[in-house]
Amino acid sequence: MRQSRVLLLLPLLSLLARGPAAGAPPPQTPLVLTAAGMLTQDGAVLPWPADPGLQLALGAHVRATVTASSPSSTAEADLVSYFNAVAADDGFLLLQPGTGLVLVAWHGLWTNQQGFLIQGDVVGQRKGIVSQTPPVIALAGNAQLQGLSGKGRGIVVNATWTGQLNTQTGALNVTLAGPAVGELGPPPVVCGDYTDPNLAGDIQPLMMRPDGTPNQDHFSHDANDPYPHPFPYSTNPPTSGPHNPSPLPWGVYDTPQDDESLVHNLEHGGVIVSYQPSLAPALVDRLRGLVALYPTDVVLAPRPANDVPIALTSWGRLQKFTAYDEPAIQNFIDRNRGHGPECFD
Repeated sequence: MRQSRVLLLLPLLSLLARGPAAGAPPPQTPLVLTAAGMLTQDGAVLPWPADPGLQLALGAHVRATVTASSPSSTAEADLVSYFNAVAADDGFLLLQPGTGLVLVAWHGLWTNQQGFLIQGDVVGQRKGIVSQTPPVIALAGNAQLQGLSGKGRGIVVNATWTGQLNTQTGALNVTLAGPAVGELGPPPVVCGDYTDPNLAGDIQPLMMRPDGTPNQDHFSHDANDPYPHPFPYSTNPPTSGPHNPSPLPWGVYDTPQDDESLVHNLEHGGVIVSYQPSLAPALVDRLRGLVALYPTDVVLAPRPANDVPIALTSWGRLQKFTAYDEPAIQNFIDRNRGHGPECFD
């Protein structure tokens, strides 16, 4: 465990050597983030391998409330508010015996006011003494924040920061400033095939007709319908095959829906998010919040036949989740929407 923590510190230290990403494309929104919270340290103190004159203090925890604003009068309010969050970072302190803290590094997840996730990587150095009584030091460094879920998924903030730390109480106040690069999502649908590269999930063999062509037949539901009902699809949940003549309206359903209709939604390039009815209500609410970001192309519904708590399907693609993974679930939706035999972008 100690070795993995030391290895994690190395990429964080590289943030000290770089500023905002070179050539970052527009649009950019200038942001100022103020964080007020506490720094605590409850781990082991070890010799720092790169410099035996320093000590590595494990178990540094930062908990802070982050408030966002923008100096630009044209900044989109929803983008700014996305970065109002609670920060929860775990990292390291480098200490010099006799003089105290030299460097800080934190990596963790922030939760914004809508409950969506932001990844934070923050490093900094001691810059001087603010006061002896109380014992307050000045810090400064670089940070990178990345939206992991919600409308801000994929937005990156490369910031510089300054702050003050009371080394006796752990009280920490930080101001970060830098551009937010990217736009609020979801991204537009880009139509394509289920075999296109960079799609999420595992490719599933398509159900075929006897002549070897993909089976996209419509059921007739009369005496001449050659198909049994319910139809025995080849994957659980279904990812292709014959289906009802009409798809379901996009959106959230509280009750299980007919697989034979949902497959028609897949044919239209939709993504189906299904879950076992026993899934914790709090996680169902999180799924509702994600799917609410998409006015079209996504259906959420319970499905008792699922063999895992959560499963995502698009035409010819399947990803199963044994545990809730919000960034991965939204990644599947963003990448796979529109990748079906019939796409209406």
